[in-house]
Amino acid sequence: MLSFRYFIATALLCLATASARASAPSAMVAQDVFDFGSVKQGARIDHAFTVKNVGDSPLRFAGADLSLPGMQIRLAPAEVAPGAEGTVTIAWVTEHVAGAVEGIAKVRSNDPARPQLALMLKGAVVPSISIEPLPAVFLSTFADDPSERVLTIRNNADTELALRHVEPGPHVAASLKTVRPGKTYTIAVRAAPHAAPGRYEETLTVDTGDSPTGNISIPVHLWVKPDLYANPESVDFGTVAAGDPNKPPPAGAVPSQTLMLKRRSGTFEIESISSDSPLLVATRSPASGASDSFTIDARLRPELLWPGATVNANLRIRTNDPKFPEVVVPVTGSAMPSRN
Repeated sequence: MLSFRYFIATALLCLATASARASAPSAMVAQDVFDFGSVKQGARIDHAFTVKNVGDSPLRFAGADLSLPGMQIRLAPAEVAPGAEGTVTIAWVTEHVAGAVEGIAKVRSNDPARPQLALMLKGAVVPSISIEPLPAVFLSTFADDPSERVLTIRNNADTELALRHVEPGPHVAASLKTVRPGKTYTIAVRAAPHAAPGRYEETLTVDTGDSPTGNISIPVHLWVKPDLYANPESVDFGTVAAGDPNKPPPAGAVPSQTLMLKRRSGTFEIESISSDSPLLVATRSPASGASDSFTIDARLRPELLWPGATVNANLRIRTNDPKFPEVVVPVTGSAMPSRN
């Protein structure tokens, strides 16, 4: 008798559970991506997505997360009856975005199978002023080298914009050229004739003569290389595993980094490579003779690294070049700290 009652109770519980599972909202969207094509920067985009509740209990919206600035959302109604439809309206003011963009709204609801509904607006936002190929200058050159980077500035607005002149940084030279008055200009950027070898972070300022637009600032990342230089100029091993001083390191476990030593023109020889730390060793290729460039393989000795040790050393490369008899490459790194 007890067994029969237990069977009946279990069966009723299973039926109640199945009924609860069957009674649930279910959100369905016929189209969850809207392509708005191409618009000018600052334009407002409005689109309403239709969400149908194909379940058999009310669908309740619980808010949304928006991926990009300028987006707003409206959910109506907050509760969608079974078989009915609701709308998710996304408004997007594109003042702060440009280029190919995708704005995503993740709408939360009580749909157990799909608690988060992703709706997307995508397209191209054309800025009022575009700088091509990038709104920045990356230039690697030698002292007194005529190498340059050319940027194109396009005015995509309906009104004309007259660029007056460009103000370079202290180690940069730049010239402005009109291609199409009021619409298209180019700026040629190069290292200033007096720029000494080194890395410089500077800014070009383009005077637009237009108070609403303001001046255009373009960052310049300049590396003036000496006639004989290492690339990279420093080596960072990061955090490496400490080795066992009583066992040789397994194959492929020796931390290593590669750098190039290169001359602007002609050949040179490496006379010696040394380090001021026993933790650091290096080899070169080619191993002997003259070349216009050498590959330097710098390696740490993990069997000498104790847990928590740091590496702060210099790799000293002596050459037969009278102007650059020694090239010093800083080397840093650390061993994993002990877990004890």
